Amino acid sequence: MDLITLRSQNITNVLFYARTPKDAALKSSQIAIFNTVVVNTGQGYASDTGKFTAPDSGIYMFAVQYCTEANQWGCLEIVKNGTTLQNSVNQADSNYACSSMQAFATVAVGGQVWVRGNGFGGNCNLYEYKTYVWSSFSGVLIHT
Repeated sequence: MDLITLRSQNITNVLFYARTPKDAALKSSQIAIFNTVVVNTGQGYASDTGKFTAPDSGIYMFAVQYCTEANQWGCLEIVKNGTTLQNSVNQADSNYACSSMQAFATVAVGGQVWVRGNGFGGNCNLYEYKTYVWSSFSGVLIHT
């Protein structure tokens, strides 16, 4: 057996991608729940709570893209077990604007990661439009 085959036998696939926020306006500390689950290998993302629960320990990469309508604030954070991993704030001017953020974290089995409003500027406003402006949350296990 080659090295790639040996390594692939020990690595569990964990990947999720969800979009379409349930609520367009999030209050401070309100969890963003993304309703449309496109992929959920490992079944770690729960669309009813918006939380990812790690089915395996390892190093994960999480990403968020969020869009805001004209003259609105976008303000989100990626959170692991209650501790902020990454913060982001944007304000759309005369048109919509999209921003993204990423975070890498070691997560134990059962550890949770989610996205929530960070309270900057009041409500955090999320926006989607048809097939080309989406807000999303995703994650992947990159090393066990």
